[in-house]
Formats: sequence, C-alpha cells, structure tokens
Amino acid sequence: MKTTTLVWTFAVCAGALAAQTQEPRQPTPSQEIAKIVAVEEQEGDLAKAEKLYREALAGTTLSAEAKELATLRLADLLMRLGRRDDAKKVMQALDGGKGAVVTLDDVTTSSQPQDREREATLRAKARELVKEAHEKRGPTGAPTLLFGVDRHVAEQLLWIGQPAVPEVIAYLEGLPKANGFHPDLARGLAAFLWRVGGDQAKAFLQQTPGNDMLRGIVARGASALKAPDMLAIAETFLRLPDPGLAEAMLDNPQDGQPLAGRFAPELLVEVMGQGSVSQRTWLLERCTTGIVAKTPRLFDVVRAAMASTEPALGTAAQSLLTSERFRNDPDAIEMVLDAFDSPLLRDRHLTFPNDRVVVSAERARRWLPKLEACVQAAGPYRDDFRSRWIQSLLSIVHEHTDASALPGILRCIDLGHPCGWLLKGRLTKDNARDAFTRYDRMPAKHRDNFLEPFGEIDLPAEMFMDLRTRFDAWVAAEPKIRTSVARMFQQPMVRTGNPDVAAWIVTEWQHTSDEDRDKDRWAVDAMLELARRTQAPQVHAALRTLAKAEVMFPDHRGQVLLALLAMKDDEALDLTLAYAAEPARSKHPFGGDDAFEGKPIVWLLLKEPKPPHRYTEAEVLGLLERIGKTGAQLLAPYEVQAERFDDRMLMALVRCQPMAMPIPHNSRAAAHWTQVVMDLVAGRDNKGPLADFAREAIARDAIGRALLPFARVGTVVAFAETIRPLLQEPDEATAYLALDKLLGAGVEVDLINLLQNRNASLRSRACSELNSRNREIGIETLAKLLADPSHDVRDAACWYARDRAVSGAVPALLALLGNPDNSKSATEALTRIRFIHEQQSYWERITKGLDASPASAAEKLLLQAKPGEPKDQRLLAIMSLGTLGAPEALPFLIDWVKDADADVQKAAKDAITQIHLHPRK
Repeated sequence: MKTTTLVWTFAVCAGALAAQTQEPRQPTPSQEIAKIVAVEEQEGDLAKAEKLYREALAGTTLSAEAKELATLRLADLLMRLGRRDDAKKVMQALDGGKGAVVTLDDVTTSSQPQDREREATLRAKARELVKEAHEKRGPTGAPTLLFGVDRHVAEQLLWIGQPAVPEVIAYLEGLPKANGFHPDLARGLAAFLWRVGGDQAKAFLQQTPGNDMLRGIVARGASALKAPDMLAIAETFLRLPDPGLAEAMLDNPQDGQPLAGRFAPELLVEVMGQGSVSQRTWLLERCTTGIVAKTPRLFDVVRAAMASTEPALGTAAQSLLTSERFRNDPDAIEMVLDAFDSPLLRDRHLTFPNDRVVVSAERARRWLPKLEACVQAAGPYRDDFRSRWIQSLLSIVHEHTDASALPGILRCIDLGHPCGWLLKGRLTKDNARDAFTRYDRMPAKHRDNFLEPFGEIDLPAEMFMDLRTRFDAWVAAEPKIRTSVARMFQQPMVRTGNPDVAAWIVTEWQHTSDEDRDKDRWAVDAMLELARRTQAPQVHAALRTLAKAEVMFPDHRGQVLLALLAMKDDEALDLTLAYAAEPARSKHPFGGDDAFEGKPIVWLLLKEPKPPHRYTEAEVLGLLERIGKTGAQLLAPYEVQAERFDDRMLMALVRCQPMAMPIPHNSRAAAHWTQVVMDLVAGRDNKGPLADFAREAIARDAIGRALLPFARVGTVVAFAETIRPLLQEPDEATAYLALDKLLGAGVEVDLINLLQNRNASLRSRACSELNSRNREIGIETLAKLLADPSHDVRDAACWYARDRAVSGAVPALLALLGNPDNSKSATEALTRIRFIHEQQSYWERITKGLDASPASAAEKLLLQAKPGEPKDQRLLAIMSLGTLGAPEALPFLIDWVKDADADVQKAAKDAITQIHLHPRK
C-alpha cells in the first residue's frame, strides 16, 4: 500500500516526558488533552472531538509535546472516519527529520503499546491473507463464507476483523491498476467490508458509488452486511440510476440474506416503483410472492403499470391483482372490478375472495354498481371462474346494502346468476310477487337459496297459487324428491297466510314416509305458523287431522292441542280428554318467550295462563270430572307447581286422580296430590275450603295410609289435630304411622294414655318414649305392662324397669324369668336392679365408715402393716392378715419377709403359712 512517509522525533518527546517526571507540578501531555480524549473515547462524539483537537492545535496553550500527541490522535481519528487524505495533511504538520521514521499505518492502531503491537501483527497477517486469496482466486468448488474467497482464507479474515479492513481496502483501491482482475474475489472482499463494518469500511463504501469499476462489485456484496446501520450505506447503492445493479443487489443471496427482505417495504416501493420498467416489474413480482410487503403506495405503482404500454409491466400488475396473496385485499379487488372487462384480465383466472375480506359500508356501496357492470360485461351466467368470482363478491357486499340494491340484484338474476339469497332483507310484500317471476330462470340446484328469502317475510295471499304451480311442476318432473321440495316451499306458502295452505300441508304430510324422522315436526311447525296468521275453518280441520294421528309424537300432539284449545275449537276438549294421559310437554305456540310449557290439561287449570284461554271454570271442571270417570292419570305432582292452580281446580284435580302416582327414582317429590294440598295449606293460615278438604282427606283411612309416609314436618304440625285421632284407629299400621309422624314433628302426645292403646306397637312405642324422656310410670301400670299379652310391650317394660332400676317391679320381673320370649330382658333388668341396690348399700356403708366386708378388712390391715407404721401395730396387723386368710395380702407379706426387723420377718412368714393352710373361701 502506497503511503506518505513522515518523520517523527521520538527523542524530543522522550526528553520532554523525562523532564516532566522531574517537575511533578507540570501536567503531562496526556493530561493537557485529557478533556478532548474523554469526548473522543467516553462520549464517542468524533465530530466534536475533531473540532476540539483542531482548536487546541491552533491555540497556544498546549506544550509542544502535547501538540504532537494531539496531532497523532487527530490523525488516528480521521483514519477511523475514513478521511485518509485529511489524516495525511495532519501528519505533515509534525516536525520532520528528527528521531525515528513512522508511517501513516502506525496511527491507525491503539494508543496502548501492547494493542499497537497486536494490531500490527494482525494487519501483517491480513496482508498475507489478502495476497493468498488473490493467489487462490477462482471457483472453490464448495460454499464459502465470502463468495469468491477461499473458505480457509475467509474464515481467518473474518476472525481478524477490523485490523484487516485497511488491507482489504488497499487491495480494492489497487484494482484499477492491477493485472488479472477477478470480479468474484473482489466481490467477496467487498462483502467482507459490508459484514465487518466500522468507520473505515463505511468511509470506503460511501466513496465507492463514484468508482465505475468497483460500484457493481461492491453493491453485489451488500447482502453480507450484519449491522443495521450498514443498510443506510446500502441504500445509497439502491438509489443509483442503474436498474440492473439495484435488482442484482436486492436479490443476491450468495453472501447472506437477500436485501429485498431487509429493506423497509416503503423504501423499496419508493425506489423501485419509480425506477425503470425492469425495476417496477421486479417490485410487482416480489410483492406477488410476498418478498416485499404491501404499502399504501404500492397500488399507485400497480395502477400506473395497468395503464402502461409495457407488456411486462401489465403482466406483472395483473399477476399481482389475481394472485393468492391479494385475493382478500380490498384495494386489489377494487382494481380488478375497474379493469374486469379489459384485455389484461379477461382471460385471467381470478382467485375467489373468502369471508376474511373486511369491507366498509362506503366501499360496499361503491362496489355494487361496479359489480353490476361486471355482470353485464360477463353476460349470461356460465358457471366459470369469472362468474363465480362475481358471486363471491356479491356475498361480501350485500350485508352493507339495502332495498335500493334490489333492481341490480334482479338484473343479475335475469342473466342467470344464482344469487337468489341476495334477496334477503330486500323483499317486501309489495315487490315479492314481481321478484318471484325470476324463479323460472333459476337452476334447480339453486332454487332452495332463491326460495328462502320468500319464507322470511309476509307474502300476498294470492302468491300461494304462484308457489303451488311451481311446486306441482317440479314434483311432476322429479317425483322422487317430493318431500324435500315440499319443505323448500313450506315456509313461503305459510307466509302467504292463505287458508288453502292447510290442506296442502296435510296432503304433503300424508305423502311423507313414516320412516322420515322429521315428518311430524315440519308439518306441525308449518300448521302452527299458518294458525298464527289465520284461524279459518280449513286450519281447524287440518289441525284436528294432525291431532288424531295415531303415530304422532306426544310433544307434537301437545302443541296441536294447545293451538286448538287457544282457538276454542269445537272438538278441542274432547281431544284433550282422549289424550290426557299422554306424557306431553309442549310449549304453547301462541305465546312468547315466557309462554306456558307443559301438558294441555295443565294450561286449562292454571290461574293466569300465558297466553290466557277462553274456557269457563265450569267447562274446565266438567272436563276434569269426565277425566276422573275414565281413571286416566293426568300428571304427577312433581310435573307442575301446584301454587299456580286455583283452589277449586286443585280440589277437582285431587278428586279425579288415582290414589298414588309414580315418582322418579331418588326423587323427593310428592307422591299424591292430597299431600301437595296438605303442604300448601301448611304454608297458609290452615283455614278455608282447601284446608277443610285436606282434613277430610286425611281422616279417610286409605288416604291416611297413603299420605302419612310422605307428610313433611310442617304439614304434620299444621294438621296435628286431624292426625291425632288416627292414633285410635283399629288399623295398627295407620295408627303407628300417625304416632311416628307426630313424635317426629315434635307434637305433644299423651304417652301415658297410649299405654292403654288397643295396638301393641303403640303401647310399646309409648313405653320406650317415656323411658327415653325420663317420665314416671306408676308401679301398677308398669306391672300391667310387664304382664302385657305382647312380648314387645313386655320387653319395653323390662327395659324401662332396668334403666330406671324400679325395685317394685322385681316380683313381676321374677315372673318373667320362665318366659322364653322375655327371660333375657327380665334377667338383665333384675341384675341391673340388684347391682344398683348393692352399690347403693355399699356406698352408704362407706360414707358411714362401717364397711366390714372381707375385702375391706384386708385392705385396712395392709395399710396398718405397711413399713413406717409402729412396730407393735405392724406385728398385730400381719398376724390378723394370716388369721383372716386373705390371699390378696400374699404379695405384700412376701416383701415384708425381707424386712430389716427380725420380728416383722417372722410374723410375715407365719402369716403366709397360715394363709396357705387356711385361705379365705
């Protein structure tokens, strides 16, 4: 590398530094420029540092040594900024001819000696590597890190990094005068500069666009750049008026990721969209494939391309507009609409937009006339991609349009476009008949979509014949699909409200196969919808026909019956009676969201049914009376809330129902309507006709047996006076159940009186209850109970005597010992009584201190003979234990044989012998 040699007098600097060490008060050269160095190295503001260096060198405050150091640092700074010529001028200002000779290369290294030495070594190595790369130029036969550079060389250069930049720049600068120019090698070394970056590399790259020889080579290596700030330099090359260069630079993948995906799309659209034909073509093609993202200005380029006379541009533009990527783009779609009939798009395959297209109302209104124009341009519907593309757009814009769009839609239908569904929301009763005249233009496979909008509005009654004529013609042509065709016409026919539709519904219902699961459902729905519009005699007759169908599902029949009852049909009550037992649960067809749901008979019984019916109370009560005669089960209590019934209706319902109703498994629901009545009354004041009715029902034996097991606590309390007489019933089960319910509810019962009850189970229960409550039974009464004919009663009395230790009962208990049924309980009672009395006697003696039992005597003697007591007392007590013959004293006497006192030992041995010879029995 050619450099300008300069003279540097190190001796002068060294002398000055030595002198400063002898004068510590004098600042060193480094200290003199320390503030400028801080700006350069700490703040990193090189421009400001350069300005401060120049001002300091121009001033008179710096010493000669400090000026020389400042000059060197300024030259180094300028080299890092890529301003090589300026650095040379700065170096020429130094005093030459004294000391060692230095070159400009030396000022590009660090100011630290060890760093300078390392960087010098690395630069020497880089110089050798660049030379080696030149010698190994040519195809490498394998992928490389830097395309065109030997892989081994490229790896080492990249490892060296910044120190190799000057050598690479020197090589590239020498190319104009070098022999054997190799573009691939040059591009690879240029890619090195792009990749490594740094101030020197940036400075060189910024100057290259003016070099005709290097410009293209350097630009093609730009894809190797890593640092984002290098993109700004690459942008300089992109903006050059060289189409081929810009395209090659953007698409080149050989040194890294192509730049086309790294530049901001706005920049690419700006630069390439205003460039040559090839540049604009490149841009449109890359946008189509997704390499370049869409920007707001992109369609300006597309629009200009569509208007261009350049075939390549036009082809690229139409490819973009019809591509998969822009199928849902509103801007692209609108441009296709504008150019739909142009030669550019006439034969193009248009990709259908889907439901992800988001279109504003304003845009939709703008599109509609354009779509109509496209329909007219396309001519009669041909079921090709252009017609289907129009259909897909019509489906997108129709939700933003109103009835004013109907004429245009009809024109589309007139040309055979199957867009009958677009009539939704645009038909009225006034224009529906005219719109229906387009039916004959509709292909069979699209007629269902055409008919559907007519089933959503009220139609003129005279349209029924128009519909019937088309239906009959279709069925005549295709009789096998009669059922499906009927269901297509069902709703529009019903919407006419013509009474003659009723007979048509019945006819088509009868033609439907019984295997069709929806046979009843669609017929009932259609009839009910018609009944909401007209209640003409034809409708009554058709509903009765459906109601009498034997195979009708109960819920469907329930709806029909509810409709007939609401219409007060002459046969409605008779039909309700006939099917009263069916388990129907139907929603009333003439109500709203809160309409009644359940059995038809229940609707008649409610206080305030929704909707209300027009039958009198007498008519409904008469129906219940008729039902009672048939014995039919209407409903179980759990199926409806009884509170919703009028009291008179409820009493009539109870009278006509069987004794008991089945209830669901594990249900806590009531089993009988009388029980429901009882519960209702319990929650009231217990007065009135309903309460009297409940009391009468409870008083009847059969009703009592049926209801008492299910009676709730509150009900028992409320009807205690009515239930209490049942205790005297001859039927023991009923009487006992009444007692159990009363006791369980906490109702006071005369238990003493019940001890005389005719039923043994009640006498036994009363005795047990008195025992558990600690209530007193007279001894005479207890004796009678112990002699009761029922062994259960006798047992209960034994337990009473046992638990309360009734000594007066002993004679009667002794009499029971020979009875095998009660001997065990009597024995336990006697044992308990004896134990209690013995314990009582014992404790009485204890409290008086006069317990003379053998066990007590032995215990007292042992206490008197224990160690520590007076010797005479001990000897006498031990002798007495022997005389008493108490075996329980032996363990203590054996211990005392070892006593320290010989007399005590002898007395203990004598006592042990005597006990063994004469133990107490």
